[in-house]
Parts: sequence; structure tokens; C-alpha cells
Amino acid sequence: MRFRIVWLVSVLWLALAACTSTAPESSETVRVMASTSIIGDVVQQVAGEHVAVEVLIPRGQDPHGFEPTPQLMAQLQTADVIFINGLGLEAALEKMLDAPEFADRVVALGEDVPVLLPVEADGHEEEDHDEAHADEHAHGPYDPHVWFDPRNVAAWADHIADTLATLDPAHADAYRANAAEYRRQLDALDAWIREQVALVPPERRILITDHAVLGYYANAYGFQQVATVIPGVSTLAEPSAQALSQLYETIRAYNVPAIFVSEMINRRVVERVVQDTGVQMVLIYTGSLSAPDGPAPTYEELMRYDTTVIVDALRGVE
Repeated sequence: MRFRIVWLVSVLWLALAACTSTAPESSETVRVMASTSIIGDVVQQVAGEHVAVEVLIPRGQDPHGFEPTPQLMAQLQTADVIFINGLGLEAALEKMLDAPEFADRVVALGEDVPVLLPVEADGHEEEDHDEAHADEHAHGPYDPHVWFDPRNVAAWADHIADTLATLDPAHADAYRANAAEYRRQLDALDAWIREQVALVPPERRILITDHAVLGYYANAYGFQQVATVIPGVSTLAEPSAQALSQLYETIRAYNVPAIFVSEMINRRVVERVVQDTGVQMVLIYTGSLSAPDGPAPTYEELMRYDTTVIVDALRGVE
């Protein structure tokens, strides 16, 4: 009789535990996706061993021109959360994710930090993000390349940790600890970049790029982004003859030694500019990480690589 009572109490306790437990026992049920390899790396740094992040846009592919496939649409339907940059960076993907079924699953990290207008619009006047500007930020003429300031990526880390903690409360402490450690790494990265940039005399901190991609980098570290080969913040436009003429004048006026060019774009127009002006073409990583065995396989290594080649080119180091 005593055995039957103990057995009955045990069964009731297990049943009660099953009814009252709502959090998943394991984050294996949490499916996390990221638009670009850069965002994917940052999310993985925060997620650690508890989540395997799926990257939607392959490494080496330009997020501006990425076209989602029907297969990708089916893949997105299975996601618990989809981290994107927003601000028009992944234009076609963002249009797909505007569908009502994704309303509560998309986290636009780029819209959660202070944003800049493109250099053509206002000479880098910074705009503060708030609720009133949310729709403008999603569809307005803002520079989407926010990750070129590590302080913005530090803010991403906290947002990612909070999102993952909500989805997977069993590992909430781990996500927040990972985010805090990653923020310390980003602080060290920011300090290192400032040390390197200090090697370049202020009058030589002039940037000409393929498109307006380094606005946040220029704003954070005291450069001027004075011109671009392709007008605007997207790689999808083509320069007019008048725009190229103005670019040549700017190159001569500032006596710039190099044009900094994304590894992803078609370099035909840039090669023409290089041939006509004699400036050096320096490849940088912008919207995508390199292959795992390349020079920029993580966000931190991308920033270190780009800073090194920018500083060396402007200092005249071979």
C-alpha cells in the first residue's frame, strides 16, 4: 500500500511538471537565420554553442543585388527569428519579409542604431533613431552600412542576446554573458582602429570608394568620404559621364592615392577610372566576409583587414 501511494505521488508530480513547464528544454528547437555573413558571425558570437545560425546570402554575394529564390521562401517559413540589417541593404529580401507571416520574426538590427544620411545628401549629418523615425529608416534614404562602426555592432550584440533569451530562456544567461564578452572584444577593436588611423596625417584621411559604403567608418574615425565611383549607397547604379568627370576632378583636387573597392562588385568602371587617373585600386571587404580561409572570415578580422589596407594605402606603404 505504501508503495502504491509513493508511486501515485510520483506520477502526479511528473504530470504537474509537464503541465507547468513552457520553456523549451533545449535550443535545438530554435531556428535562427541571418541575412548576411557579417550578421551571421555576430549572431553566432552571441549564440555560442547553443544555436547554429543559418546565413541566407552566401559569402561573396552582394546583399544589394541578392534575389531570393522560392526555395529560400520555404526556408524562411521555418525560422523562429530572422536577423537582417534593414535600411534597404537587402532590398529584395526585405520586400519578401514584409509579408504578414514574418511580422513577429524579423529583427532589423540596422534600424536600432543611430543612422547617417548618404554623403551626397547632407555631408554625414547624423540622425538619431526613435519611434517616430522607424518607418523612414526602413524605407528612406539612409546609409545602411552601419557595421562599419564597431559601436553599432556592440549595440547589435545586446539586441541579439535579448532576442535569443526570449526564444530560449534556458540559456538566457549564456547569451547575455557572450554578448558582454563580445562587447569587450569590440571595444578593443575600436581602440586598435583608432591607433592605426592615428598613423595617417589628418589631411590625408580622404576616402574615395566604389559606392558610399564607408560613411560610418569615416564618421567614427575622422575620415572624409569625398566621392564615389557609383552614386549612392547601393552597388546597383551606374555613373553618368558627368559624374565620372566630377570624380576625376575630385581625385585631382585631393590628390588621392587610392580608390577603395568592394571585393563583390563588377570592377569594370573602377578599372577605367584607375587607368585614366593613375590611382591605386585597393580591395576591401564590405557587405560580406571572405571565405573561411581568406583574410576576413569574421567581422572583427574584416575590420582589421580593411583598416590595415586603408591606412597603408593612405600612408603610401607598399
